[in-house]
Amino acid sequence: MTAKFTTTITGLITAATQGTLTNVVTGVNWMVVAQDGVKFARINGSSTVGPADPAKFTDFAKLTQSEVIAWIGDPCTSSVQAELLAKISAQIIPAVTTKRPPWNFVQANAGSIPKKTL
Repeated sequence: MTAKFTTTITGLITAATQGTLTNVVTGVNWMVVAQDGVKFARINGSSTVGPADPAKFTDFAKLTQSEVIAWIGDPCTSSVQAELLAKISAQIIPAVTTKRPPWNFVQANAGSIPKKTL
């Protein structure tokens, strides 16, 4: 199975002010998606961000996705990848299925089913 993994930042939780700074990111909502052909799976999560460093502060309007991912570390870890691949495998080969018996069940049991009389 060859899956492509993509991390996307889906939301930024902000504090209006933190010291002299405004619109300070304090949390990050993210999603990791694995796609293998037409099958896909996703995991959503969130991470907190420590106090902002005024010397390295980036204005909210100038933030980039790669910068935010660098703050929290890419959530697409090997364990997240394994979980996503398991979800995709379950779509390809269902773990549990219901099958009809290999014989004609109704015909084989017709004589043993009591008939209702009215």
